[in-house]
Amino acid sequence: MEKGKDKSYNKDMQIRESSIFGYHIYDLQSALNIKNQAKYQRYNDMIKDYQNLKEEYQEKYGRENYDFAGIAKDKNIIITQLESLQEFVLHKEINGKPITPNLNKFLSENIEISNMHMQSYSTTADSEHSAITSIYPMENGMSFSRYYTNTYDDIFKLYNEAGYDTSYMHGNDAYFWNRGNVYSRLGVNNIALKDKFQETEYINGFLSDEIVYNQAIEKLTNLGEPFLSFIVAASSHTPYELEGLQDRSKISIDVGKYKGTYFGNYLEAVNYADYAFGIFMEGLKKAGLYDDTMIILFGDHNGLNMYNEEMIEFLKATTPNINDIEIRLNYTRVIAGLKIPGIKNIKIEKTTSKLDIKPTLTYLSGIEDGFSLGTNIFTSKEFVALNNGRIIGNSYYYDENWYEIKTGKKIDLEFLKTSEPEIKEVLDRYYEEMQTELNISNSVSINNLLEKRQ
Repeated sequence: MEKGKDKSYNKDMQIRESSIFGYHIYDLQSALNIKNQAKYQRYNDMIKDYQNLKEEYQEKYGRENYDFAGIAKDKNIIITQLESLQEFVLHKEINGKPITPNLNKFLSENIEISNMHMQSYSTTADSEHSAITSIYPMENGMSFSRYYTNTYDDIFKLYNEAGYDTSYMHGNDAYFWNRGNVYSRLGVNNIALKDKFQETEYINGFLSDEIVYNQAIEKLTNLGEPFLSFIVAASSHTPYELEGLQDRSKISIDVGKYKGTYFGNYLEAVNYADYAFGIFMEGLKKAGLYDDTMIILFGDHNGLNMYNEEMIEFLKATTPNINDIEIRLNYTRVIAGLKIPGIKNIKIEKTTSKLDIKPTLTYLSGIEDGFSLGTNIFTSKEFVALNNGRIIGNSYYYDENWYEIKTGKKIDLEFLKTSEPEIKEVLDRYYEEMQTELNISNSVSINNLLEKRQ
């Protein structure tokens, strides 16, 4: 769900709603407010705390649950980002038909990452930024608009240096979320936006997923090997009406009483996105690009409001006692899965996030990761944070107060001091580590600190 109405990003709206003078005042205030979010002004001050944090993570969370270091060295890599796909749709049926049969199959055969969370409440661009850089996004697409000239140890830089041919594909215009400038700046070898595809079917103004996937296969076969390619699908974009879809028989579900509702439209759009994903997987197999390729997929962000009534009714059909904290986490949890050649049938249930994608891929590829705030998902780190300061752990959730996820009950920290001091210590540590991560990330973005390395 692209939230282009944010005034700090949408300059046209600022001008329409105020005078030119007022627009510049707002822009100056916005810049000053953002500058105040940066704790570190110098790289040398920041890097000390970063190194201490990484050492602490290695000590506390460094245990690996699987020995996969370098297992996918020199393998091709496909990263697929799916629009608005929340995790709750997986392995679910409606009126006797699975909503996501192809994704279910892929995940059951490979590695299902069942507890991945988005890093911000905002945009597709923020998701891409998180995955590519392992740095928290600045809110509302600013990482792609205001800070796109920054230096990061981004995934394209690392894999270019390791001899991979890199590509990025998206069936939209270069100006949308500034992607043309962003990916050119990142040094991607092959950038295919809308003008590089044969335009035969549009859905909601974007090239349809099926068109993008089918033509992506041809583009992949022309890349040098090994390659790393990031492909963004967009057909399941709000308002989910699939306007422009030429053959609606590709929707395989009957949403029944939800027909014509926002929730019903969402389920149909997800089902079409799943159909197109299945076409993509079959196409990769026919092209000989499936078996020996590492594939990671994830949803970019939520698709529905946190308290969408029909969604909650749907959730309660399978989880009757779902509590408010679980509903909040349902909002940030997205689909995610990973295919590693030769590895089958694993489910990762611990909490993970988009920041973990880059360090996981580099770990599997045997490539030095560089600067990352995420961790390899095969280690034991047990919490993630959002860029608004919320914390999601395996058992606990922080949103101004701490809550136990399983019961939804607020935690009394004072009582915890004497009753279960070891849990109080864990929650305090999570909070301190979250603050350190966000302070480092904001400073790196706002002051471009990685460019100032000696």
